[in-house]
Amino acid sequence: MRRLQVVVMSALALAFLGCNAGSPAQPSSGAASTQTSAATTQPSAAATVPLAKLGTPDWQDSTPLPPPSQWWSRPGVYSCALPVDYRIDDGPVAGLGSCAAFLLNPPGTATLRVGQTLDLHASLGYPLPQSPDVHVLELVGTTDNGSSGSYEAVGPGTVVLMSKGLCLDTTSGKQTNGPCPVLKVTVTS
Repeated sequence: MRRLQVVVMSALALAFLGCNAGSPAQPSSGAASTQTSAATTQPSAAATVPLAKLGTPDWQDSTPLPPPSQWWSRPGVYSCALPVDYRIDDGPVAGLGSCAAFLLNPPGTATLRVGQTLDLHASLGYPLPQSPDVHVLELVGTTDNGSSGSYEAVGPGTVVLMSKGLCLDTTSGKQTNGPCPVLKVTVTS
């Protein structure tokens, strides 16, 4: 949550600086604009300072944030809150669920070969799913306080990774809060 606050505040600051840099502010029309001051006719002092020299904002405390080097991180600010991200063998990241933070039933599908690795990150409070058959897909490690896991494709078969949370059945439109499929994984030899 703190990281999101910092990202949003940074985006707002950049938007403000980008809109006001080098151009005087124009008073708005209407009764509220009858009073003007010197500040409305001159660009703000912050707008004339290069971004690299702005330093740490006053509102930021000294608690360091984790670097945005996690594999599931995306640059920028997004309005879509997908509950799960995954990748296969350090490949491209794909999201699972809806932008309204629902897991979807039926779930997404992935196909792995024996020996490949599936990395999965559950966010928004969803627990990391466990594999129902460790002879097909085995959870071999977790990070991020249990929010991210690496699964190894061990043997041929199909498993459905399950989690608990908000679930939307896309065929009936029914919403539930409880067990929900996350990803259907088929492992081939």
